[in-house]
Amino acid sequence: MLEYPMVVSAIEKEAEMIRDKLQTSTNRGKVWEKWKKSIKAQLQDVQKKLRMQDNQVVEEARTKLLLSIVALLVT
Repeated sequence: MLEYPMVVSAIEKEAEMIRDKLQTSTNRGKVWEKWKKSIKAQLQDVQKKLRMQDNQVVEEARTKLLLSIVALLVT
């Protein structure tokens, strides 16, 4: 996922936000655990979406390749 600049940028922003929250919090453990659970769910969701997009691109390429092969065989 780190090859996607938008993902890296979002992670950096999240890191800054949690750092600021942790510095001002009286219950850092609770803040950290809540954030960790939230960010895990977000990352899993992004990973799932990226995987779906990758699969879609592969399927589109496969379809184009098959159509090209059929066109070559017909001519």
